[in-house]
Amino acid sequence: YPTAERELAILLARQPEVSRILAEEVVRFIQRLRQADLTKVPGIAETLDWAAALSALGARRLESGLVDDTLGVLLKYQEDISAMKGAGARTLLAEIRAS
Repeated sequence: YPTAERELAILLARQPEVSRILAEEVVRFIQRLRQADLTKVPGIAETLDWAAALSALGARRLESGLVDDTLGVLLKYQEDISAMKGAGARTLLAEIRAS
């Protein structure tokens, strides 16, 4: 997987309509999510898809409810979605905001 800096550069180049704040939060969230015990961690394609979906929904920043509602774009297995939905997503969101 690319470094966070490289992934952010790819995201901003491919989807300039995504706000920089949202793009940075998406990349930090996904970079952290890749460390979780999941069946399949998201790749760069999922980063791009998720950022596009969030942007289309009018997101300017990641919010826990919006993360829960869009996890199906990011994660491919129901077990992974269930594991991350709710407290899992809120914990990751708090971690990326604290860093």
